Amino acid sequence: MLKKLKEENNFSSMDEAIALLLKLYGEEKLRREFRIDKGRITPFGKDDRIEDRNE
Repeated sequence: MLKKLKEENNFSSMDEAIALLLKLYGEEKLRREFRIDKGRITPFGKDDRIEDRNE
């Protein structure tokens, strides 16, 4: 899904695709869609997209 969105919109990085999804759908809807129950979804850097809140 992210790869297709990136290609269709000519984004230079996956971060831009994630930022667009966050803007359009919001974090909670994306969390349910991708079954992510912990952490924070962000469009900043590969290693920071999902951060463990317990750290």
